[in-house]
Amino acid sequence: QEAVQARLLMDDGAQAESLVEACFTADATLTDALQTVRIDPHGDEAQTDLTIQPQGLGPDSNGTDNVLTFACDANDLRLSLTFDAATLSSLSARDFLEKVGLVLRQLGIAPDTRCSDLVLLTSVARPLFPDLTKEIPAVSHEYIPEVFFRIAAQHLHDPAIASDTSIYTYAELSRTVSHLANQLVAAGLAVGETVAVDGFSSFGVLASLIAVLAAGGVVVTLDQALPEERRTLIADLSRARLRILVRPSGKSGPAGADTIATVDWPSRSDLDALPVEAPPSPQLPVDASAYIFFTSGSTGVPKGVLGTHLGLAHFLAWQRAGFQIGRGDHTAQLTALSFDVVLRDVLFPLTSGACVHIPRRDMLFDARRMLKWIGETGVTAMHCVPSLMKAWLLADTGNHPFRSLRYIFFAGEPLTDTLLTRFVAAAGADTRIINLYGPTETTLAKLANPINDIEAGVQPVGNPLPGTEVAIIRDRRVPCGLWEIGEIAIRTPYRSKGYVGNEALTRQVFVANSFRNDPNDLIYYTGDLGRYRSDGKIEIFGRIDAQIKIRGVRIEPNEIEAQLLKFPGIRDAAITTRIAGNAEKVLVGLVVPEAPVASADQTAFSRRICDFLKQKLPEPMVPTRVFALVRLPYLPNGKLDRKAISAMQLDLQGGEPPAALRSANLDDRTQRIITGFEETLGHRITSLNESFVNLGGDSLSYIRLSMIIEDQLGWLPSDWEKRPLAELARLASPTGAAPPGSWWTRLDSTVLFRAISIFIVALSHTKSYALLESTSTLFVISGMNFSKFLRPGIRDTGRLGPTLRFIARFAIPAGLWEAMRGFAFHQFWLPDLFLLGTFFKNPHAHYTFWFLDVLAANVLILAVATGLGFRLRGRQRVEDSGRTSSFWTDLLWCLGGLGIAVAQVSSGWWDGDVGTTSVAPFKWLWMVAFGILMTQANTVTRKCLVTGLLGLLALTACSGLRDAVLVFGNSFPYFFFTSVLLLIWLERVPVPRLLQRPVVGIASATLFIYIVNYTVINRLLPHLGLPAWWPVQVGAAMMTGIVAKLAWNRLTTWVDHTLTYSKQRISAGIRWLQKSLPHKPGPHFSHGSGASGL
Repeated sequence: QEAVQARLLMDDGAQAESLVEACFTADATLTDALQTVRIDPHGDEAQTDLTIQPQGLGPDSNGTDNVLTFACDANDLRLSLTFDAATLSSLSARDFLEKVGLVLRQLGIAPDTRCSDLVLLTSVARPLFPDLTKEIPAVSHEYIPEVFFRIAAQHLHDPAIASDTSIYTYAELSRTVSHLANQLVAAGLAVGETVAVDGFSSFGVLASLIAVLAAGGVVVTLDQALPEERRTLIADLSRARLRILVRPSGKSGPAGADTIATVDWPSRSDLDALPVEAPPSPQLPVDASAYIFFTSGSTGVPKGVLGTHLGLAHFLAWQRAGFQIGRGDHTAQLTALSFDVVLRDVLFPLTSGACVHIPRRDMLFDARRMLKWIGETGVTAMHCVPSLMKAWLLADTGNHPFRSLRYIFFAGEPLTDTLLTRFVAAAGADTRIINLYGPTETTLAKLANPINDIEAGVQPVGNPLPGTEVAIIRDRRVPCGLWEIGEIAIRTPYRSKGYVGNEALTRQVFVANSFRNDPNDLIYYTGDLGRYRSDGKIEIFGRIDAQIKIRGVRIEPNEIEAQLLKFPGIRDAAITTRIAGNAEKVLVGLVVPEAPVASADQTAFSRRICDFLKQKLPEPMVPTRVFALVRLPYLPNGKLDRKAISAMQLDLQGGEPPAALRSANLDDRTQRIITGFEETLGHRITSLNESFVNLGGDSLSYIRLSMIIEDQLGWLPSDWEKRPLAELARLASPTGAAPPGSWWTRLDSTVLFRAISIFIVALSHTKSYALLESTSTLFVISGMNFSKFLRPGIRDTGRLGPTLRFIARFAIPAGLWEAMRGFAFHQFWLPDLFLLGTFFKNPHAHYTFWFLDVLAANVLILAVATGLGFRLRGRQRVEDSGRTSSFWTDLLWCLGGLGIAVAQVSSGWWDGDVGTTSVAPFKWLWMVAFGILMTQANTVTRKCLVTGLLGLLALTACSGLRDAVLVFGNSFPYFFFTSVLLLIWLERVPVPRLLQRPVVGIASATLFIYIVNYTVINRLLPHLGLPAWWPVQVGAAMMTGIVAKLAWNRLTTWVDHTLTYSKQRISAGIRWLQKSLPHKPGPHFSHGSGASGL
């Protein structure tokens, strides 16, 4: 019982190595483990995590925060623990103390117990773990076809599926689904029979997918983006007798006896030709099969997972209940058709009343275009793989492209704090982040972690869904305790049925629950390592086997290795991973050729093998590079030594570049392109005759390199990924040929006319030329932007927050500028600071921001009216007639606003000259409403109607009521009517490419130019003594506005980041206080060997 301050440590040298190995063999006993421990009374206190000492020495005898104290008497060994509450929770401390007691008790009772048999599941932690002895009852759910048709009936005129050029309503989708489902039944489809859906992602494919489910069939997708050999293999393995072929519009030809042909993007005439018919109502059994999706197989053949209607309905019911979306929400269908996650992409919105937007296939990996598309589409919910989001965020320039997102669901890969920090900066304040986890075998996802605070490192995958239990099992027989790493095992009645045509493999991973005598109570062993935390959440720690995940895709190395061995002249092969120069995990192939490969031929050899694999495997399964070796390492049992392979030194950089590439003859832009290739692909570029495709580029590296090439060339050549680097180098050189048609580009018409209008506004203040109706054009364009970006959110949620933030973006800088101007010229008019100066008599008779005042008032009026419409409809939004009636409602708004303007002008009420008396805020309400109406004119008929209304307004401008149309002045507003007419009919206009950036820069700074131009032209330049020449005046005003805009953006970004960081630090401090204050000084627990508890 002598007082000893002890450290637990391993013996030094070879003896310790052998003893450590002995402790972790299958037969190692507690006695073996005890023999590896020795007491060192002179241990290094700085490295001590836990001090073990007898009772009576005090709680902090050697300076450590954690002290385990023991006391012995005749019958009992008593243990107590004093711990640092800032780093260890009370539950974890109690759990640790109990574990020490369990080990010591077992050591005293049965010292020959194998370490691997010891159960460290304590009474403290047991409530966090599932009780595997109890049944999980399967709750019935409404199957997906029933939910879809019910939702479609409630949202007949709402958009269901949209592309860049077409919008299809729920009525049109429901009619198409019913027709296809009835065709399948007429073709003899039996319940549970497999149907292949063959096509690219489109309206036709999504309708076909739902139609198969509605007809009682089992759907398997044949993504036409896959290699033909892979598609044929999937069709054969799934045994699909019937097929729905989704063809491009206008493409005809024989479809085959067992094939039903449909159109990917049908025209209105195609839809009108469909018969109106009720959908079939097959009698589905409780365990009805619904779909087959294939994952990579360890035997070299993909595994087809057979999912059920019950499992699909269970997950989607949970998602709809927890993350409600509906009319007015927009989701993005981003997942490839060959992966089961596409079911979440498609069915979550279409069983909720939301609209699914399908981007063009060539746009998904163009980061700039995707961010712009997401922002313009107003996506409010989406599923995404972390690596794809990481690639997109490389193109983010601080414009908050994900500001409209309400929900984002990450899955498929570890989700890191670094990625989330960048994403949060690009998202909206109300965006909710959910981290999902679940293999295909257990149906879509079975754990979820709504992320409120970003944790350091990889985020946990959260807690099991209702109807799901997750256990951590060691050696597939011993349950693990708290914080103990083992295999993640999922138990749920909503699992899949296993692998199609492979009962042996199904029985291998779906194992009967040994705690219950029920052959149908199965536990799926995922092969993923994980552990339970003290808060009940689960963390993941990699794999117990060789399976790899690249960009969310499960990859079995054996499947790729089997294809490598089919390449002529290869006698052995292996697959491993490496971290490339861009910090992304990439696949690397290792082969042993029958004949040696010269060093100079390595690149060409690697390219030939990669080209061969691209014809057989999906793109994520094709290695970035293949190395030729003399031999591969093997274990004594004849298996590949994958640990040795992982430790191999593989030079992804490929050594020094050849002299030709080190030459100084390459210009700077070419060098930057080559450097971008090397950093992105992770290896040296040894020849300018190679292309991106030949160099092993993948979809994510395509995103980054497309931005680099566009930045260096000023444009993005078509098929650049197939062009040799030498050709890109010629285009990058100062004498390089311009691209075909590159002198011109097509610009959004609102951008062009916004820039022209603000130019004319500034020009009018030089007194050289007055064309005041250009401000009216700005009102119309502002109405168009309100309709596109602000009104959808108000109409669907009733919230005015985004509108108020929009007004604040120009109201705050305008107020600050007016305050600075007031100090400089000693003329203060308090309402000017709040965009109210135009509406009241101004004692100083100076210029005010009348356009901004009126714009803010009109936008607020329209926003409040839209919000009141939401309140009148109610939050359920089931009575809303949708976008079909929006055009006519907007027409009434426009005519009503015009009537108010006519009445106000005729009566002379609340009007006068700017700067002397006041101006009515609602005089130009009709112009903003007219811009809104223009965005709803999406058909030729409506465009003609709006054009006719514009013609009537032109006649009005020629009459005595022209003041209702004109802003100021008595001349006919030629510019206003011409610009609005072009805006109605032209979405994009050709402009010289040289002018693209200046025009966009001016248009983006319109409001800032408006704020500063009068003061710059009429106060600042005369004060500096510069000549009153209009080009100098307008140019100075433009440049000042652009610089002010850039400076303001930098300032607001800095403030936003500072506030976000401060919020995170404050939250962390509060959490630390919550943990530390109640527990200081450290709690003192006692555990007696004869007691049942603490």
